[in-house]
Amino acid sequence: MSSRRSIAAGLAVCLGTVAAVATSPAFAQATGAAGPIREEILVTGSRIARADLEAVSPIVVVQSDTLEKLNITNAEEFLRQLPQFAAGIGANTNNGNDGSSTVDLRNLGEERTLVLVNGKRFVPFDYQGYVDVAMIPARLIERVEIITGGASAVYGSEAIAGVVNFILKNEFEGAAVDGSYNVTEEGDGDRYNLNATIGGAIDGGKGHIVFNVGYVKQNQITQAERPYGVTALDDLLDEVGSFTTPNGTVFDTSFPGDGEDGLVQFDAMGNAVPFANTFNFNPFNLYLAPQQKWTATTLARYELSDKVELFGRLSFAKNKVDTVIAPTGTFFESVPLNYADNPFLGPTARARFQQVDNAECTTKILDADDNWVGCSQPGPGAGDGLVDNLLGRRLVEIGTRDSFYENTAYQVVGGLTGDIFDEQTWEVFGQWGRTNRTQAFANDTSLSAAQAASIAITDNDPNSATFGQPICADAVFDPNTNTNNFVPSSNANCAPANFYGGMLSDAAGDFLRLNLNEINKTSQMVIGANLTGDTPWTIPSAESPLAYAVGIEYREEKGTALPDNAYATGNAIGFGASSPVDAQIEIVDYFLEGQIPLLQGMTGAQQLMLDFGIRYGDYSNKVGAVTNDFDNTSWKIGGEWAPIDSLRFRTSYQEAVRAPTIQEIGLPLTPSTGDLTTDPCSQEAAPQSAELTALCEATGVPSGNTG
Repeated sequence: MSSRRSIAAGLAVCLGTVAAVATSPAFAQATGAAGPIREEILVTGSRIARADLEAVSPIVVVQSDTLEKLNITNAEEFLRQLPQFAAGIGANTNNGNDGSSTVDLRNLGEERTLVLVNGKRFVPFDYQGYVDVAMIPARLIERVEIITGGASAVYGSEAIAGVVNFILKNEFEGAAVDGSYNVTEEGDGDRYNLNATIGGAIDGGKGHIVFNVGYVKQNQITQAERPYGVTALDDLLDEVGSFTTPNGTVFDTSFPGDGEDGLVQFDAMGNAVPFANTFNFNPFNLYLAPQQKWTATTLARYELSDKVELFGRLSFAKNKVDTVIAPTGTFFESVPLNYADNPFLGPTARARFQQVDNAECTTKILDADDNWVGCSQPGPGAGDGLVDNLLGRRLVEIGTRDSFYENTAYQVVGGLTGDIFDEQTWEVFGQWGRTNRTQAFANDTSLSAAQAASIAITDNDPNSATFGQPICADAVFDPNTNTNNFVPSSNANCAPANFYGGMLSDAAGDFLRLNLNEINKTSQMVIGANLTGDTPWTIPSAESPLAYAVGIEYREEKGTALPDNAYATGNAIGFGASSPVDAQIEIVDYFLEGQIPLLQGMTGAQQLMLDFGIRYGDYSNKVGAVTNDFDNTSWKIGGEWAPIDSLRFRTSYQEAVRAPTIQEIGLPLTPSTGDLTTDPCSQEAAPQSAELTALCEATGVPSGNTG
């Protein structure tokens, strides 16, 4: 058994042992005259519970009445309005909206903002480590505590930007049912919200239990339904659009003398024309994505004795969201074309593509203005009858790209807490959670299908059912003539596609269309124990004793992503590729915090306090059969000076390194060549230094052929 597993097992045994002692009748009777468990204020930013000291880190608190007055059904909707937050993913996000609502402190990224519920980690939304705060029932929130000073030394490496702690209504009494209906002034974007909460004391006040269920339905708003959203605009309010257009755009710097920077479009007859118009993608996109959400939460506590309390939480959440973006396209992927006998091309296009084919050269001829006007040394493939186009064809015939997400999350939290000698508070707890996500993407395009459908000839077989019609073709290279011959395709399912000015046939659209699926699963288990309280020591110049918090926490997170073959291989042009993931992280954290009151109750120093903390993490990352172990230490030191009660000065310094997420350790390494779109040894890269010229010639480039 590994050391981490041993520690986890030990914590679990400790949890069970404390429970056995706590429920002992003899223990309960012997302490019957003792007072109740003392109440303390535990402020986010420190695990030290004190009634007379405030946290050094800056904290913002949002109370429940603020959320209720604004009829907030998702806390993210309000939090994003605060200056500490950047807009994360939410209902107002279209591209990239996977159904989650995330929070992003200081615009440092969601993965650097830790989300807690009642001081405990909430189950991650997926293997990226994000938390979907929409799964936290808004009507059950008592307050939200936000620390923006960084709290990695207290809560873990993810809290570099800060912590958002949702405190729930553990003591709710009575029953409440509420609902609301919202609609915009334009009569769209309807939102329905229903909530029911019931809670009360049990067993003569020894315990308390709260139930909450909620449902939210949000209808969509498209950008076309607003006059300011009909056209895509840049920051200067100029119209912008996509170069991937319905009539097809080809980008190729091998168009000699072209005055449009290599961009050519096509008319309805397949003739090449100067580039004129971009594609307006805005009307297809959403301002507000349609969404449904169901939540159910149970909170409970029970006094096992005068000194020990049992607590727990059960959470369930499910949401569904559908997003829509503009139709897919080829987005300037390399798509081959037989220009001479392709039935979809007009004469001007054939002539232009013949120039491209002939100009596939090693040495270019430039005019006085450095425009490329010809080729003096043909390169491989020149004049072979086949060109590889960088094609931008918007495939509006296939329809909009639709995404469908369904997310389900479960979490159970349980533990024991109690006092020792009325000065120390201990806690042991365990929690487990899991999130399942299915996602489907409709109406993308297969790159391999587009490359096959672009090569077309006219069927000359009089016995064929498609005689006289365009059909797909295969290129057969003849080494004797260095040219390609084009014969009927061996792919019986291939349907030829008119990418150059005309419309796609239904058969071509069906052949190009590609639907994708992926299933993600993420689980999290945490077992922890901590002890906090006052020490016996007090500095003579202060009134409050030195305080501390010490603890240990074991955490295991697992994540898998299972894309289908088309999604995994990157054959989908519009949605890209998704790599399979199967990884896990095990962490054992040890932490210590301290608060040292130096001066109190003095003139000019109502309070002077020193605050410090350190957290050491022992990590083990596993991907397949490969394990990587490392450690990570975060620490902080800070101080607070209050010359008078109404004025406080705080300062702190913290150092932390964020540990990688499951996504970061589980995804394969991807090589990148950056902006090497131009060969540094080519003539296009001129001028070159003497050193670079020598390096190019050393790799085999003929002398005089570099820039």
